[in-house]
Amino acid sequence: MKKDIVITLLTGLLIPCILFSGCNPSTKSKTDNKESTVAKADTFCLQDVKDQVVDIIMEMNQAEDIVPLLNRAGASYIIDLTVPLELSEKQMTLDEQSMFWGMVVFDMIYAKTYKRTDVLAKVSDLEYKFKTELGLGGALEKVKGYDKRIEANSDNKDSLDILFDEVSNIWFSDLSENHLNVLVYSTLGNTVEALYITTQLALLASDNSELLALVNKQHDQVAKFSSMLKLVMEDKSIKPFYDDLAYVAASFAENEAITDDVLNDIAVKIEKVRNGMLN
Repeated sequence: MKKDIVITLLTGLLIPCILFSGCNPSTKSKTDNKESTVAKADTFCLQDVKDQVVDIIMEMNQAEDIVPLLNRAGASYIIDLTVPLELSEKQMTLDEQSMFWGMVVFDMIYAKTYKRTDVLAKVSDLEYKFKTELGLGGALEKVKGYDKRIEANSDNKDSLDILFDEVSNIWFSDLSENHLNVLVYSTLGNTVEALYITTQLALLASDNSELLALVNKQHDQVAKFSSMLKLVMEDKSIKPFYDDLAYVAASFAENEAITDDVLNDIAVKIEKVRNGMLN
């Protein structure tokens, strides 16, 4: 996950995460047409579970681990399954924007894997909007120049791997230390988008045996995700989705093999959560 948040492969651009930190409050105030948060003493605080959450996120799979498997399973690229970029305008709070961004990052890897450069171009415009409107800060300054180095080493896989790891570590360190809520919410959005696209492709396929096998490979990923959810379930931005996500996690835990019947069941819950994040 952490590499997904910070790198758009083969575009020559670094993906900046929306930087925001602190505890998750229950009250908000408007400042410069943005909703800023006002912390209260009785509010759940992500910082209280920081170490456990960061450890779990570090162990979770990345979109670039999952998406190539979709391609190898013979799944098509279906743009209608991806997030409509115009919905970025509906994401008013920083929490919502972080979830939305995590979803878009998965979609970017999806488009890259299927060589949809037309989609990547549109998403890069959205990235620029997020960057300019929300600001980036220290980590962005530290990774300045990496895009040129990545482009210059585009034919050298070993060098690219080193550069990707360097940028990934810079961003992940900054997010986990200074902007924990963005890390958590973008992980939430990214994971939901991965489950949504994977399950929808499995539902749509005339022969879904390979895709159903891929869904079944997500048992460990969902278990880790469930562990993270249990730690942050009282967070105001996560609580509305918790019951449906817990249901999905329980379905994976209770079924050693995800059959078509179970797939139909959990896909409904995943789609509901995704729609709730977007609207």
